[in-house]
Amino acid sequence: MNDETALPGRSATNVILRSKVARPAGDTPRDRLICLFSPDVVAAFEQFVVERVAAELEAAPRGDGSPPWLTVEQAAERLGCSTDAVRRRAKRGRLESRHMGRTVYLSAASVDRLA
Repeated sequence: MNDETALPGRSATNVILRSKVARPAGDTPRDRLICLFSPDVVAAFEQFVVERVAAELEAAPRGDGSPPWLTVEQAAERLGCSTDAVRRRAKRGRLESRHMGRTVYLSAASVDRLA
């Protein structure tokens, strides 16, 4: 490793030496974060991670294998109506929707409630 491949602000020697140093048995990622940041910041980060994981788990596909978000076409098929009718219902707020670029996704739960 030469100075060109080292991280900015660190010499190649420092990077090599740090990577070969044995860490103590009780050295966890949390311990390393506390060395860099205040305990309040680490606690706030942990809380953020817990909330984010809970949100992702809630949004994960349900046990029956159905996705939490549907395309307009999938929602229209479930409701037995046209895609235009689904778009109108989403625009009026009867169906929970999210836009990702030009694509519209509808909450499967709101579609099931309306069905």
